[in-house]
Amino acid sequence: MTNAIVKPCDYDIEKLTFNPLLSNKKKSAQTILLPSYNGSRSPMIQLPEINLDMYGIPSKCDFYKEDWQRMFLKLPLNQKNPEVKDLTVNFLMKLDVKISSMNFKDLGIGGKGKIMWKYQPIVRCTLSEDGTPNPDKHSYMKIKLATEYPTNEIRTSVIEEKGDNKERTLKTDTTTVDEFVKYFHLQTNLRCMIVPVKLWIHQVSPTEYSYGLTFKLIKVLVKLPLTRALKNQDDCLADFLDSDSD
Repeated sequence: MTNAIVKPCDYDIEKLTFNPLLSNKKKSAQTILLPSYNGSRSPMIQLPEINLDMYGIPSKCDFYKEDWQRMFLKLPLNQKNPEVKDLTVNFLMKLDVKISSMNFKDLGIGGKGKIMWKYQPIVRCTLSEDGTPNPDKHSYMKIKLATEYPTNEIRTSVIEEKGDNKERTLKTDTTTVDEFVKYFHLQTNLRCMIVPVKLWIHQVSPTEYSYGLTFKLIKVLVKLPLTRALKNQDDCLADFLDSDSD
């Protein structure tokens, strides 16, 4: 059954709970809890239109050497945009408050003794060299791409919208990260549909745990910048000026 779709203002975070612990098949220090919304699957959350004026899909580099490490969207949260500010303050930060205050002792996590819990917030900031928030960078949220296991083939649906008539096309050349990133140029406008997929808890040491909520990008409507959107094959063939003698 297809997930219902809601806007952030209609998503009741009090209905978001997390199922009992699942045993992880892989031998690791991470525990996973599955989210439940009012006792069922969480609806997809349609975010407002966001301009990709920084961040995006990371490039391959020393930090991201493998393609699977790049399969996420770093989505800017420009607080000068009223809709994005409302999303940040009245939804994402409220989720942060809810999750950061969870008592994991009730779930049997933590063992004996004093445990330090370190929460990875949904709303994050880029730091300057001195460790303080960089005023020239937007805050952001990280959204994982939907992928097929174990091939890592991308399953996030990309729909391109262009023209005054808002013609929409489902793109099929988006199964690898290099194909996918073609639709996430700087200044692209994005309308993302996301869903919470897991609450992860990682044991850093016998007395320290880190935890956070992971979102996945299920669908995204992209509006490429005009200079990019025009460069399909037909436009490329037609965008030369005629000479005076023609």
